[in-house]
Amino acid sequence: MDYWQLSLAVWLITLTWLIVLAVIDYKTKTLPYKITLPLLVFQLLSVVVLWQLQVITIGDRLLAVAIFAGIFGLLWLVSGGRWVGDGDIPLLAVMALQLGLLGTFFAIFIGSSVGSIIAITLILANKRSRSETLAFGPLLIIGTIIVVLVDFDFANNLLL
Repeated sequence: MDYWQLSLAVWLITLTWLIVLAVIDYKTKTLPYKITLPLLVFQLLSVVVLWQLQVITIGDRLLAVAIFAGIFGLLWLVSGGRWVGDGDIPLLAVMALQLGLLGTFFAIFIGSSVGSIIAITLILANKRSRSETLAFGPLLIIGTIIVVLVDFDFANNLLL
């Protein structure tokens, strides 16, 4: 198997998992550990294998995990889970391992922007009040998918 095929296989498996998580979070506003943690382990093992094969670099990805999972963990801790859910933390770690530092930043930005547009539209249409929340997981996953598909001209930071 060529390395690009291995990278593609990893992405397709991860994508399938992310779609399942997006549906669950959309319906229940929870990202269960029994699904996010196995995905995190799979992603970590995939990154290590691809790094050993010299397909990707690993430092940027580990730094991204520390920064973004750390920030979201702190937000969760400070807010008592009102601002972000605890399931968003392992999801962020998966994203960081997949996308690296810059890709994760863009995915969060895109997901937050899409979420803001949806929330404002629903509030203006009187379909939702300002106090109601949106599930953040599906928005982060949308951002992740867009970053991988668009590539943002930093293919060396992506698994593909």
